[in-house]
Amino acid sequence: MIRRSMSFALTLVVLLGMVAAPRAQALDLAAVGVLTMPRHSTDALTPTQSLSGKVTPGFGGLLSVGMIPLLMDIQVGVLYAPKKFTITDSAATGVETSLSYKALEIPVLARFTFLPIVSFGAGAYYAKAIGSVDTEFKTPASTTNLTVNYDQLKTNTSDLGLVVSVDAKIGLMPGFSLLVDVRQLWGLTNLDTGATTTRNRSLEILAGLNFGF
Repeated sequence: MIRRSMSFALTLVVLLGMVAAPRAQALDLAAVGVLTMPRHSTDALTPTQSLSGKVTPGFGGLLSVGMIPLLMDIQVGVLYAPKKFTITDSAATGVETSLSYKALEIPVLARFTFLPIVSFGAGAYYAKAIGSVDTEFKTPASTTNLTVNYDQLKTNTSDLGLVVSVDAKIGLMPGFSLLVDVRQLWGLTNLDTGATTTRNRSLEILAGLNFGF
């Protein structure tokens, strides 16, 4: 499902890029909405359990500074990118556990414009979980909602990882364009503080308005 979603999103970016705005500005600011589709890698589940990520909305901003005109930018972002997961167990029909938490993400990418319509980026990100974790435990008979802290779940609140990106800018008027950006994140930090291992794997789709100066 994640691979199909990413393939569709990448195809959309390339098609939209065919009418993209030229990349001539030395400084770009973008206000974006974010859709995060997490699919973490973990060995913390039993053989009958499965973990699925839920599409979660967020928002943020991006700043791009031209380093080599029409070829290379350095881009820094601040994104509010919450995540939500559901754990199901094939051995317990009708039982479901959902977890959701808020997170801030700071990606830093080098972006290269090999085509005048599309740019490709690669870099690193730092993410910080904030607040607490909202949990929901459902059974056929009842639903229980609890708020717990990260220590109770033996979860690391900081994450470092790698990110790759492809984007397109669709010109609206001089200095303004619509930005569509598809990103894949690979976390390097073990998010579990216990004996198990969980790492971030997320697809992000960013869309919003870009202002060039």
